[in-house]
Amino acid sequence: MDWQRLAIRSRLMVWALFPVLAMWGCAAFKSKPPVPAGNAGQTVEAASGGDTGDSRDSSREAGPGEKPPEHPSPHADLPVRSHGPDSLASQATTVKVKSPPKQAVRNSDPLIMENADKLEGFRSRGEYILTGNVRFRHGELRFETQRAVWSKEINQVYCEQGMHIMHRGSDLTAERGNYDKASNEAEAEGKVQLRDSTGDLRGKGDKLVYHRLSHEVTFLGHPELRRLYRDTAQKENDTLPVTDTLILQGKRMTYNDSSRIALAETSVVITRRKTRITCARAEYRDKADSLFLSGDPKVVVDRSQIEGEKMRIRLNEEEIRGLLVQGKAKAHSIDVATDSTPERQSEIEGDSLLLAFSGKQIDSAQVFHDAHGNYYDTDKPKLRNRMRGEKMVMRFKNREVRSAQVVGGAKSTYFHLENGRLKGRNVAEGDTIRFAFAEGEIDEVLVSGKARGVYYGKANRRDEDSTTAPGKGALEEDIQE
Repeated sequence: MDWQRLAIRSRLMVWALFPVLAMWGCAAFKSKPPVPAGNAGQTVEAASGGDTGDSRDSSREAGPGEKPPEHPSPHADLPVRSHGPDSLASQATTVKVKSPPKQAVRNSDPLIMENADKLEGFRSRGEYILTGNVRFRHGELRFETQRAVWSKEINQVYCEQGMHIMHRGSDLTAERGNYDKASNEAEAEGKVQLRDSTGDLRGKGDKLVYHRLSHEVTFLGHPELRRLYRDTAQKENDTLPVTDTLILQGKRMTYNDSSRIALAETSVVITRRKTRITCARAEYRDKADSLFLSGDPKVVVDRSQIEGEKMRIRLNEEEIRGLLVQGKAKAHSIDVATDSTPERQSEIEGDSLLLAFSGKQIDSAQVFHDAHGNYYDTDKPKLRNRMRGEKMVMRFKNREVRSAQVVGGAKSTYFHLENGRLKGRNVAEGDTIRFAFAEGEIDEVLVSGKARGVYYGKANRRDEDSTTAPGKGALEEDIQE
């Protein structure tokens, strides 16, 4: 019974190794390509021979007087039965046959010239000039041109009149370029245009390098990548214009079509509608529809600006879902004047900042670690309402602050105005301070936990200047920046 199992396992191993052995040995049976003729309209199709010489040598049979080449046995991974303590089988170790690495197998794909209307050249030099509907294939990658120089011996093709590359749904066009089989790389120059496999990302630049195996594109020379946010009709009809676009620009840019991750570096500028972002490094992840920014990032939207050391922006089609700022977070905003309210400015700062959005409007803002903020009417810069604590949470509705909460060593000072004239100043501190707002102004204040507060009214004013804070005391000095 043991020998029957051994025979079955041996046959299974032979069948499992057959595709690999066939692939290694197939080069030995490849016939040399016919000598190409120079007649117009002739189609030449041949496998390149740049890397087949070693395969032929390793696969041929031994000649007279030569020692046959050693090949691993298909039974090598089976344990050898011992027939005695001194037998060689008892001292043998188990050896397993390893398949060649996947990348090595993929690199063995031949470079095939599929078509050319006209072919002429020198067989001795292995160089041919191809014109008219020239097509090449390397594995799943195909490229086309109207005129090419094929250096067959070194497996390189130089496209002189246009270059069109197609690979797994990606599409690339350029004025000229070259392809190198050994490095699996294509270089394209002049009005380079790229469309990824999803059709939603488009790139361009002066020069591009594309790697066949990693599916990574490197843009050089004024690179630009656009993420198109298309509706159903625009996806069905690629000719319809797309106005909602996220645009990434930088001095150097890479994009991987497999992971769908774009990386822009040095003098990065990102724009979308009224939003403008600048930083030293930006990573866009298409699957998560998110931006990761570093190197002094700044986000400007209308009259608002956010900055910090690092940022993450979560997008969702045409909406911003969230914005996280880490390290020296700061936000500054200017609210335009209306018929009932003057122009106001506000600032919040802290170690980190988290903004959440609902629809197209901000829903909440959270500031962590040494959080402080202030807001004031632009025409009264001396009357700054301030709040400070370990953590600050602000909630919004219809673009206006509705409530705020300061937690952990909370301190605040705010000014009481009526009809634009100063009536008093309220200073408070405690473990937690809660604010309720009405029409952009503080309506109620609730202090809890070691609460303390002082109100400086009209009687405590030092002068009649309505823009000067009344009753400046020691508690206010504690919370001044």
